[in-house]
Amino acid sequence: MGNIAFRMEIAAVLAVAAVMTACEKGGETVENGSPECEAFLAAATEYGLYSDGVPVRVFCRTADQLVRDSEGTTLRIQNTEQSSVLACTFSSRPQSGVTIVARYEGTGFALKAGSAEFEVVKTADTKAWLWCEAQGLGIVADTR
Repeated sequence: MGNIAFRMEIAAVLAVAAVMTACEKGGETVENGSPECEAFLAAATEYGLYSDGVPVRVFCRTADQLVRDSEGTTLRIQNTEQSSVLACTFSSRPQSGVTIVARYEGTGFALKAGSAEFEVVKTADTKAWLWCEAQGLGIVADTR
């Protein structure tokens, strides 16, 4: 029985450590990352748009199409019927440590179209995590 309690305690510690992910800037950890940015990085696993760490519209591999241009300045997520579409346009290709302007708009879900400055707070594999502190918005973009 003691072994099970020990495993549960270890699992709880690992869960807390996962939630306490710090924001990154240019691949380096920023010690004083905002809680909102930390929530975004902890929650954002798929391409798409997040508000305060909560998915607004994200890519679903079984139901959506992911579209990007060769310059890396456009991200579009749409279902087959195009009744749910997220379109993001970036002022430049998202790269680690860069601040870019992103325009975002959508149909089929609650999103007020807008434009804002986003900081690329993390890059890994084929993804870049963009964060706008002023609006509490995050975007996970495709960097291929």
